[in-house]
Amino acid sequence: MKIYIDHIADCNQNLIEYILNTAFLSGHFGLRLDDLRADPDRIFYTNDLTEDSSTGNNRIHITFNQDDLLHISQISLNSDKRKVKVGTSGDLSVNTYDKLSNKFYQTALDDIIKLSDVMPDLYSEIKGDNWPNVTTITEFNRLPDEIKTECLENFGLAPKSLSATNPDADRILLRKYFTKWFSANTHPLIPLQKQVTYTNQNVYQLPFSDCLDTDLLLKHIDKIGNKFNLEYKIREDLPRNIRDIRHFHETFISRYKWTHIKQQADDILDDIEKDLLLDLTLMQEAYLNAKLNSKLSDLPRIDKTSVIRDVIG
Repeated sequence: MKIYIDHIADCNQNLIEYILNTAFLSGHFGLRLDDLRADPDRIFYTNDLTEDSSTGNNRIHITFNQDDLLHISQISLNSDKRKVKVGTSGDLSVNTYDKLSNKFYQTALDDIIKLSDVMPDLYSEIKGDNWPNVTTITEFNRLPDEIKTECLENFGLAPKSLSATNPDADRILLRKYFTKWFSANTHPLIPLQKQVTYTNQNVYQLPFSDCLDTDLLLKHIDKIGNKFNLEYKIREDLPRNIRDIRHFHETFISRYKWTHIKQQADDILDDIEKDLLLDLTLMQEAYLNAKLNSKLSDLPRIDKTSVIRDVIG
């Protein structure tokens, strides 16, 4: 039997695949994911719904909602499949072009490139009487070399839009853009989720947030076993701390760096009056800004390099 774990973006599907194959195939939590995938009797397979059809039998669909988007956005930017990751610091403003160059964020990258093409107001202040009016950096780059040289040498103006050769984006621009993602169901993953349909009833819906709660996940595993007529594979010759699903999942969660990413932001919303120095990822900042109706101009950071916030409201 093959059971496909359908997902959109990165929803910890590899973790679910590992736990389910271990529970119902080997009972051995000392095996690697690659070892389980090489087993000819493998039961569970991850299946990317952006590439594969959602037709057919035996599916587990990892679902999510608006409240899950902060978490999913952060882990999808740090997937093991990514060559360039955002990292735990969440500094998306450094090497933005490469970090967003993937199928889930390509639309965002294209939009941000367009937004970064805005011509600085300084040009209109210094332009000569016979200089053309330009509104974008792309238009500026088409100006005669003598004008661009004068702008650089006399006024230090050499604007650049986001590109492979100029990969860093302004952090405030990024925050404003991603703030929209967390406001009123405008995140691009939400429409993809709404488009998911199945051709039969042999589908188990597994909420993303439940995958991070050991007690809830254990209940789901029991239900999955019942739905697909599977029995746990128990290896009595193995120590309990290897074969026990609870122990494995609790250990994973204790080491999982993104567990509290949303709770940390929500705690700030609950106690926003405190004058705190914060160490947040850009996605957390955008999430907070969306909840505060875009009233954040900037947040004070641990390294104290950013502008202090002006209004929180």
